[in-house]
Amino acid sequence: MIHTLEAMEKNHIKKGVFQPKAYYVLWYYKGTKPDVDNIIGRVKSIVDGACDAFGANDREIDEVRAYRLHALNNPKCGHVTICFTDRKETK
Repeated sequence: MIHTLEAMEKNHIKKGVFQPKAYYVLWYYKGTKPDVDNIIGRVKSIVDGACDAFGANDREIDEVRAYRLHALNNPKCGHVTICFTDRKETK
């Protein structure tokens, strides 16, 4: 939540103004490819904290995607990035 508040402050976004419609999880892994449903479950508390910082209701999020990126020799290995957007992907 602290990173979310810092990013909002840096970009001059006031609480309650941004309502995410989708979020995407980028999971950098090594070894066995993780299950997508487990990825979404593991980030639930982070998403809840970010939505609280936004002043948003996560029930309004219509789209969730998880991307698994093999990162054996990548410095991001073990990192997770969550990207919130106010637009759904068009496909």
